[in-house]
Order: sequence, then structure tokens, then C-alpha cells
Amino acid sequence: MPEAVDQVTREAAEEHLLGAARDWDPNAVSKRATHLEAVLDPDGLLVTEAEQRQQREVSLSRDLHGRYRLYGRLDAEAANTLKLALDPLARPDPPPGERDPRTAGQRRADALVVIASWSLRHKKMPSPGGQRPHVLVTSTLAELRAKAGTATLNNGELVSVETALKNACDADVSLAVFDHRGALLHYGRDKRTAAPDLRRALLARDRGCVHPGCDVPPVYLHAHHLDHWVHGGETSIETMGMWCGRHHKLQHGGGWHAVMIDGRPHVIPPRWLDTDQKPRRNHIHDPP
Repeated sequence: MPEAVDQVTREAAEEHLLGAARDWDPNAVSKRATHLEAVLDPDGLLVTEAEQRQQREVSLSRDLHGRYRLYGRLDAEAANTLKLALDPLARPDPPPGERDPRTAGQRRADALVVIASWSLRHKKMPSPGGQRPHVLVTSTLAELRAKAGTATLNNGELVSVETALKNACDADVSLAVFDHRGALLHYGRDKRTAAPDLRRALLARDRGCVHPGCDVPPVYLHAHHLDHWVHGGETSIETMGMWCGRHHKLQHGGGWHAVMIDGRPHVIPPRWLDTDQKPRRNHIHDPP
């Protein structure tokens, strides 16, 4: 208690908290103590909040296995903002009739990456050097076609060609392709990106993510090729569909793949999930 609080008030407050501790969980008691502090010493709580803001930090460090560890401390106000953004994106999102195999921690990690991806697409993102930050994937044409070898990301990390192809599907990712001598064969997006008219046509047809059970709204979707453009996939309404970021990943290394049936994208689950591998279509977005 602050020194300015008289002894009678101090004892009454302590007795109140002791009584609360017998019936409430520690988190509730801590909140009640904070409330009492704010009532008895408003300036003291302001000082505490300022100290917490001053101690904010976030770090991202690489371990010896190529993984990255995220550490941070936030004050209550900042943590509330982050939690409000994470929670809706971190909810379980299983296939129909299945359980989401991800842990709560994995779902929060996925949600954080989704938020970062959306930020990179924002028009008001700071543009150092005159260009908004964007993912750049570098590889050779031979490795991309063979689906073997590695590609390089902006941070110098090596990833599998399969991961590179998944990233290159995204219209917000630039791909630099070199030949075996190091000569640049391709850079940028070119015709692999769905033009605005084509994107509108895809949204009119698919109405949302094509993965069964997914209700992600159109604003968060991306146009992707059923047959990767590196391997000759055309950029047309007959060869593309709309996916959210999470379910697009399943098309690259998740055992799922997509086919076009009667002019609509269908997804085929891996054999471990469906031994018959029956094509499935998302009906959530169908009109009533």
C-alpha cells in the first residue's frame, strides 16, 4: 500500500484481500488488488503502467536447428490488442467431422503469421527504399521443375523447393529464378498473378475458400493455381481457385490436392484421412 494511505484504510484493504484470497483464484485476487491500488493511489497505478510500457520488448532469435524463438513482454493495453487480433484466427478450424490436430500454441503461432501476412499486403505498410516489404523466394529453374533442392528466403534461410513453390503461388510473393550459371531467367509475378477481373470472377464463382468447411471471408483469400504455374499451370478461371492461407498450405505438403469438376474446384484429402480419396467441395458458401 502507498505510504499516504492511513493505517485504518490499509488494514481494511488487507483484510478485504485476505478474505478474497480464501474464495477467489489468484488472478481474481490480483485484479482486485490492482483496483484497490487505483482507488487508494491513482497516481501510483499510472506510474506502474508507465513502467510496464517502458519494459516492453519483442525479440526473434534463431536456434541451432533453424527454428526461431519469439519472446516478448507487453503491458496490459498492448496485450489486449494483440489478443483481440489473435483469438479469432486461433480458433480450432478442423475439416468437417474431424478434430483440429493443432495444439492451442500451434494455432496461435499460425494466427500470428496470418496477421503478419495481412500487414505486408496493407497499402500503408512503410516502404523503405520505395518498395513495400514483401517475401522474395530465390531458386533455380532446374530445382523448381524437379521439386528437389532448396530455395532462399529474404533472411538468407534455406527452405525446401516444395515450400518455395507454395510461397510462389501467392500473388504477394516475388520469385527470382536463375539458370545453372546464375543468369536471371525470371523475376517478379508476371502473368501468374490473377488480374483484378479474374479475381472478381473467381470470387463470384467460389464465394469463399474452396476447402470444405472453411468460412473465411473473401477479403482474406488468394487466387491459386490448381496446377502450379512453374509446371505449366495456366492463369485462368478454369485452372484456379480461391483459398485462405491456412488451407492453401495443405495443397503443398499436406497431402491434399485440388481438381476441377464440373467447373468447380474440389479438394481431395490424403489417403490417411479418406481411403477412397473422394473429391470434396465446400458448400458453406452456396446460396440458400
